[in-house]
Amino acid sequence: MPASLDIQTLVNRIISCASCVFATTMFGKPEHINFDHDIVYYIPPPNACYPTETMCIPPPEVGPPCDDTSELWNPELNCCAYRKYENAPFEIRDLLNIDYPTSLITNVEEGRHTYRFGLTAARLIDEQDDSDSDLKKFKDLEDKMWKILQCMNTCDAIVEDGVTVTRDKGTFNDKLITVNFNFEIDIYATCLEPAC
Repeated sequence: MPASLDIQTLVNRIISCASCVFATTMFGKPEHINFDHDIVYYIPPPNACYPTETMCIPPPEVGPPCDDTSELWNPELNCCAYRKYENAPFEIRDLLNIDYPTSLITNVEEGRHTYRFGLTAARLIDEQDDSDSDLKKFKDLEDKMWKILQCMNTCDAIVEDGVTVTRDKGTFNDKLITVNFNFEIDIYATCLEPAC
């Protein structure tokens, strides 16, 4: 019996988990980052993940009234209004690269298949609107990678213990800080609840 998840489904799941966490997600060899000059590392607000909405300003208890002579007047809402961000953080940063995985069929009869993934999170060293220290950038990237692991860990695809984490600066095109997670995912033909 084949496992319920194949390579395409797994990669698409990672891409879905990375949505609104990373500005760009790529599938391929990490060294190919060197040759791609159109990678988007930063998407400012508003964006598809964190749009803005227009809200009416409540009438002030004290102060001049807000009416159609005000620069804040919104004729569509028939009130004075402002733009409000619906969620935070507002910007989307960083690149996630999914390396081509290797795999091992560990039990044909039970449909057990183990995939080994290498994910690389990358941030520009001199990124727009980012004055954080290198240490803070490492932390931010690691936090994002943890979100990916937690999102991936389901009853039919269990992330195994023993994740290898490597950190580097000046990688690929010498402009990136990177955090790499190498891990294995066990795939089952039937859904199993991971042990607590």
